[in-house]
Amino acid sequence: MEQEGSTFWNSGRELKWEVCVVRLRLRDNESVQEAVRRFRKLCDYSGIKKELRRREYFEKPSEARRRERRRAKNRARMNQAMSR
Repeated sequence: MEQEGSTFWNSGRELKWEVCVVRLRLRDNESVQEAVRRFRKLCDYSGIKKELRRREYFEKPSEARRRERRRAKNRARMNQAMSR
């Protein structure tokens, strides 16, 4: 398996790798604690932690569709409640 160029080939199928890079440059007179705090915030805003939690275990496609339908249903219910 080759992971160059954000794609790799596996048994004739092309699977995409999403590359999310968080870069942090230390500012002048910035302590390590402040840099770590900024790094954590950057990771939170970029969604890396959320993506890691989502990919921790395999989710069947049917379960993913069910989860998305449930989220859409809840979103519609909330929108309806807000419009009253």
